[in-house]
Amino acid sequence: MNCNDIASGIIASNSVGNTFECNPVYNSDYGLAILYNAAGQTIKTNYFDDCRIDLGIHSEIGWQIHKGNDFVRGSTRAEGLSINELNNSLFFVDSSYMYHMPVDPKPPTGWFFHEDSVDLDCFIPVGPSFPEFYNDTIRLCDYYNRLKGLKDSLPNVFFVNLFHLLKYEQAREEFTLPDCIKTDSLLTRLCGLGELVDVDSELRNINEPLDERDPLDASIQKIDELQQEYIETTDSLEKQLILTELKDSIMVIHPALNQIKLSDSLKLDEIRLELDSIDCSEYIVQLWVDILGIYIDFLQAGEIAETNRIALLFYSRLCSDEYGDYIHLARSMAMLFDSTYFDVYDDCREGIQPRSINKKQKELALSVIPNPNNGQFTVYLDSILSGIFVITNVNGQEVMRQNFEQVDKININNLIQKGIFFITVSTTEGQYGIKKFVITD
Repeated sequence: MNCNDIASGIIASNSVGNTFECNPVYNSDYGLAILYNAAGQTIKTNYFDDCRIDLGIHSEIGWQIHKGNDFVRGSTRAEGLSINELNNSLFFVDSSYMYHMPVDPKPPTGWFFHEDSVDLDCFIPVGPSFPEFYNDTIRLCDYYNRLKGLKDSLPNVFFVNLFHLLKYEQAREEFTLPDCIKTDSLLTRLCGLGELVDVDSELRNINEPLDERDPLDASIQKIDELQQEYIETTDSLEKQLILTELKDSIMVIHPALNQIKLSDSLKLDEIRLELDSIDCSEYIVQLWVDILGIYIDFLQAGEIAETNRIALLFYSRLCSDEYGDYIHLARSMAMLFDSTYFDVYDDCREGIQPRSINKKQKELALSVIPNPNNGQFTVYLDSILSGIFVITNVNGQEVMRQNFEQVDKININNLIQKGIFFITVSTTEGQYGIKKFVITD
C-alpha cells in the first residue's frame, strides 16, 4: 500500500510480508490493525489522525527500524502476544518528532520503546538499510521455533503460518528459507502443505494480467494506448481513425487470446488433479482443497454453481483467524450471490473483542439428543431449514459432512468412533450454530 487516503482504516490478516507505507488514515476505529496470522509486516511513514486506536497488532510483525510513523492520538495496542513476540515487534522511535512516540501504548513497556533518530520524509528512503524480518536468519529460526510451540494447542494456526513462510519463499526469488526450517522433519511431514503452496502459486500464475504475459504484453499495451488516445481526442475524424486501428489491433490478438483461454482451462484441469491427489485427514487441508475446487469451478464456468453455494456460505462463516487464507477466498465468491458481512465471524481467538459488534450474526439454536450417546442421535433445529452440517473431532479432523433440505431435525445413526465431537450447522438463511457432543459406547 502506498500513499492512499483511507477513511475506514487498514486491516491485514492471513497475509505475509506486506508493506504499509505513506498512508494517511483519518476518523477510523483502528488506523491500522495487524490481525492474526500476519507476521513480518513493514509499517512506515503512515499518518494516523483521530483514530480511536492508531495501531493494533495481534501478530509478530518484526522490527520496525527507522519507519517514522505519526501517531496523533497516540493509542497503540499489542494484544495476545508473548514477551518474545513483543520483543520482535519493536518500533524504533524518535521522541524529538511530534507524534512519533505514542503516548498511550499498551502494554506500556516492552513494545515501541527504543529511542533512535529517523528521517520522516515519505518520499525518500527512510533511514539506513536494515534487514527485514524475513531476511534475518537468526530471528527467522527463532520465530519458527515459537511457531512449533503452537502445533499441539493451535494446529490450524501452526499450519497457516507455515503455509505463509513457504508461500513467501516461492513468491520472492531473492529469499530462501534457512535450513532450520526447510530441513526440519516437522515441516516435511505435514500432509498437504507443500502441495497447497504449489497449487496457490499455479493459480496466481493463471490469474496474472494479460498484459504481463508474453507474447501479448506489447499488443495489450498498444490497445491501452489507443483507448487512452480515443478518450483524449476531440476531433471526430481522428477518433474514427483511432477506432479503426483499435479494432484491427483487437482482431490481431483475438486468436492468441483464445489460445490463452484454452491453455488456462487445461491448466486448471491439471490443478484439479493435483487437488484430488491430496489425501490428508487434517480438517484444514480438506477445507482448503474444497474451497480451491469451488474456485476452479468458478474460473472455468464464470459463475458460482448452485450446488456449491451452500458449502461456500458454510466456509465463509468459519473464523479466518483459525482457518486462514482461503476463508477469505470463500467469502469473496460468496459475495457474488450473498450480502452477508462475514467478518463478524472473525476475531474468534480468546481475548479479542468482536471486530464489528454492531453487526450481529444469526445464531442457530441446536440440541443434540441424547448427549452423551452411542453414535445414534438427533440434532434438533429451531425451525424447518436447509443447509449443510459438518462433524469434526477434537483434533479438527472431519468425520462427516452432509447437505440437508427442508428439515427441522437431522438423524445421525452411523458414527462408531468414541470421543468428543462438534457438529457445525450453516443454513441457507445465514444462520450458524455449533454444538459439542460425546459418544461413549
